[in-house]
Amino acid sequence: MSKLKLEGIFPPHITPFTHEGEVDEEALRRCVKFWVKEGVSGLVPCGSNGEAPYLSQEERRRVIEIVLDEGHGKVPVIPGTGSISTRETILLTRDAKDLGADAALVVTPFYFKLSNKEMSGHYWAVIEAVDLPIVIYNMPKFTGLSLDPNVVFQLVSKYDNIVGVKDSSGSIGQITEIIRLVSKKVSVFAGTADVILPTLMLGGKGAIVSVANFAQLAN
Repeated sequence: MSKLKLEGIFPPHITPFTHEGEVDEEALRRCVKFWVKEGVSGLVPCGSNGEAPYLSQEERRRVIEIVLDEGHGKVPVIPGTGSISTRETILLTRDAKDLGADAALVVTPFYFKLSNKEMSGHYWAVIEAVDLPIVIYNMPKFTGLSLDPNVVFQLVSKYDNIVGVKDSSGSIGQITEIIRLVSKKVSVFAGTADVILPTLMLGGKGAIVSVANFAQLAN
């Protein structure tokens, strides 16, 4: 089986809610149709912009189901499945696989700050437990920890089902080092809009950015 190759612009998209605080399923379907029509390269439900930490497991499953129902077969669907613990991350990643997702976006664990060895062990456990392509997600603004590029290199060197890295540090130095270390094997994505151009110039393959929710970006 050929390795999933990702490139382009992916919105880590919003989760619409009703006034009662429930997932607004009809609004979500309209949004997915809009994003696909406007030519996005793929969809990323249940990420930071989708307020995933506030969703129950059942709500996450339903959001992914709707996005797959409307968008699968048209664009890749890569749900966010990262969580505070390895155990919950595995459960959420299994849900994504069972529902038919193309890959999973797995943010680093948050609250407790892990060592490089512990971080490697976390991703190792998820990859070994679930046979699904993985995009590693570095989001220090929210997690309080920036993923060491050497950890990324070690994981990418060991596991073929890692297909991408999203870096939202906003640091050109960090992104440059990740691209230098792993861009020959996986796609590296900018996670903030102001570094899309330098990321592409350095050899990155695109961006997973919130501005793609509403702004059409030129190919």
